[in-house]
Amino acid sequence: MALAQLFRLGLWLLAAAPLLLLDPPPAAAEARSEAGARAGDSTDRPVDLASYCRYFRTSPYCAPRLSGDDGAPLLYLVYFDPGSDAIRPGEEAMLLSALAAAGLEPGAGIAVTGHADALGSEAEAVELSIRRAASVANWLEWRGVEAERISLSGAGFSRPMLPVPGGGRENLNRRVEILLDLE
Repeated sequence: MALAQLFRLGLWLLAAAPLLLLDPPPAAAEARSEAGARAGDSTDRPVDLASYCRYFRTSPYCAPRLSGDDGAPLLYLVYFDPGSDAIRPGEEAMLLSALAAAGLEPGAGIAVTGHADALGSEAEAVELSIRRAASVANWLEWRGVEAERISLSGAGFSRPMLPVPGGGRENLNRRVEILLDLE
């Protein structure tokens, strides 16, 4: 029995040997060499966001950009339940992404525009869309974004993301757009 166990252990070591001899990922090797080079250095270093996001994809700092890195505005979409201006718990990740981007771009203006689906009157839709935009703006302000940077507007159902024949409900139309203007 002991001989069979030694044989299995030998096979396992032969199979695992190539994995044990592999070089560490380049980012890990660079981090180790930088850490060794600055041992005892307590100053802050700039973070390479691309390397960070390679390993921490779910971090709010790694927001999916809906525009290029050419200074074009960044757009974040937050969706709502029918007739409600309450932020859904599932939208927290998108709000955190927008908050992180706003923190990384302190000079950027933030346009918050609410939208509604086409049920009810136009006046009700505009009023609901303004309440939705205010809800998102309050969320951002409560977490540290300066009120002076935020502009609010409500579009009602005048700019649907997905037109519905004859009006009606559409989840994509019940939204708030958070637009960071980097110019």
